[in-house]
Amino acid sequence: MRHPHVLQLIMDSLRYWVLEMHVDGFRFDLAATLARELHDVDRLSAFFDLIQQDPVVSQVKLIAEPWDVGEGGYQVGNFPPLWSEWNGRYRDAVR
Repeated sequence: MRHPHVLQLIMDSLRYWVLEMHVDGFRFDLAATLARELHDVDRLSAFFDLIQQDPVVSQVKLIAEPWDVGEGGYQVGNFPPLWSEWNGRYRDAVR
């Protein structure tokens, strides 16, 4: 996810929800896909940079479901600062 128009649309949408709808955070399902580069997950991807630099979105709660269906997609502990992570293995163990 590197195309500038796509990133702009996502950031505009997130800002809209914070400023107009007054949400206090976001949970991103399959969040590792936001940084997927073929077989690797790049925790320094453009998406995470934009989130961190944004004066609105960087101030709300950010929760990552830190996996996807691809190889190497389980990324618990690998998200940048500002992000909390949903631990699916813990959730499954306490059920």
